[in-house]
Amino acid sequence: MSTSGDPRGDVNGDLKIDVHDVMAVARMLTLLDPVNMNLQADVNKDNKIGCAEFNFILQRLAGQREAEPDTTQVTCATQSAIAVMDQTIEQVKSLNTVMDLIGLMDESLASVSNVNELKAAIENAADPCVTHDFSLISQAYTIDMTSCNNISGAVTLKPTYTDNNIGYTIDYDNVVVPTKNGGTCTINGTTAAAVSFTNGTISFIYQPSNLTVCGNSVNGTLAVTYNTTTQATTVSVETQTVTVYCGETADIKTDLVLTYAGADSNVIVNGNIESIITLEDGKQIHTTSLDNVEIDTSCGIPVGGEATVDGILIDFSNTTCQNPTATAYIDGTPVPVDLS
Repeated sequence: MSTSGDPRGDVNGDLKIDVHDVMAVARMLTLLDPVNMNLQADVNKDNKIGCAEFNFILQRLAGQREAEPDTTQVTCATQSAIAVMDQTIEQVKSLNTVMDLIGLMDESLASVSNVNELKAAIENAADPCVTHDFSLISQAYTIDMTSCNNISGAVTLKPTYTDNNIGYTIDYDNVVVPTKNGGTCTINGTTAAAVSFTNGTISFIYQPSNLTVCGNSVNGTLAVTYNTTTQATTVSVETQTVTVYCGETADIKTDLVLTYAGADSNVIVNGNIESIITLEDGKQIHTTSLDNVEIDTSCGIPVGGEATVDGILIDFSNTTCQNPTATAYIDGTPVPVDLS
C-alpha cells in the first residue's frame, strides 16, 4: 500500500508494507486526514481504499497473508471453464454448419406442410455440394456431404408433424466438420429438432437423445436463434457432458447464453458451469459464473468480462491472445493466472 508520491509498498509484495500504511488508511477512514491514495493498492477491485485494504495490511503485517498465494486450483478451474466454453462454441457452430448445408436454415421451409413439399424445399435450399436420396417408404431424407469442402458423412432427416408445426428427427452418421484451429469436429447420434421462422429469424431447439459432438456426449437442450439479416446468433445451452477437469473425469453441467454477431466475431458468454468430480473420498464440486466474458474466437481465450471461480474473481480485461494472462483476486490479493 502506498500513498501518492510515497512508494513504500504495494499489495503485490514488490515493496515493503509497514505500519505507515496502516496509519494512512486509518486516518482516511476516520476522515482525520483525507490523504490522496493510490488506487493501484485497491485489493478488492472496488475502486475504493477502505476497510478491505485496512484489514489486508493488518493481516500482512501479522504474517497471516502469503506474498504469493497458491493459484494452482484457480488456474486449473479457470482453464477448464474456458475449455468448456470453447468446446460449446465449436459444438454449436458445427451443428449449424450442417443444418445450413442440408437446407434447414432456409426460410422456404416455413411453408412446408407435407413430405412432398419438404422434399422440394430441401432440394432447392440445400447446398449444391450435397446429394439427396429421398425414400417414400420410410419418408426419410438421406443427405450425403462427402464432397462439401472437407466435410464428410451423411445426415438422415425425418419429418414429424403435429397440428400446425413440423419438426425433425436428425441422425448424424460420422459427420466430420473442420474447426477453426485446423482440426475437426465429428458428430454422431440422434437429436430431435424443432425449427421455426419469424420475420427473418430462424429458431432451432435441439433435444439430443444420443448425440456426441466434438468428442463429448451431449444431453440437454440447445436453443439457437439466427437473424438472417444481421447474421447475429444467440444460443442458449443447457447440457451435461463428461470430460476431463483438472486431470480428473468430471460431469460438467452448463447453463450458458452465447451471442455473436457473425461467423468470425467474438463470442459473449454469460451463465454458469458446474463440475462434479467423484473421488474415492467423496465429491468435489466446482462452480464458475460468467459475466459478459468475451471469447476471441481466433484463439479461444477470454479478452473481456469477468468470471467467478469457486468464489474467486477472475478479471479478463487485460487478457489478449498474445498475453493469455488474467488477474485473480484471492483474499483481495491480485495475482496473475496463466491461461495458456
